[in-house]
Amino acid sequence: MSPVTEDAVVGATTARQVVFVGPMGVGKTTAVTALSDVPVVGTDVRQSTLSFTEVPQGGKTTTSVGIDYGEWTDPAGRRVALLGTPGQVRFSSARESVTAHRARIVL
Repeated sequence: MSPVTEDAVVGATTARQVVFVGPMGVGKTTAVTALSDVPVVGTDVRQSTLSFTEVPQGGKTTTSVGIDYGEWTDPAGRRVALLGTPGQVRFSSARESVTAHRARIVL
């Protein structure tokens, strides 16, 4: 086992979070990706309702099936978690798990 260094981080690295919610296709994943200072952990998959010949509505061929995660540093140096939720009704439990009362929510 390696020794723990002074810069080792255990647990959450952010004190605040911003949650992006809304229907499918409004840009929640795009917002997280655009604002994040770190590589985003994304949950997009190909939409299963598309056929090989069908043109997707609005050109969108993927959909989020979980919570997209990124981080942003505010001007005071505090780390802020950026969370993008899936828009489909069937994933409502995922939204509920990250929309705590203390969260900042962007509609």
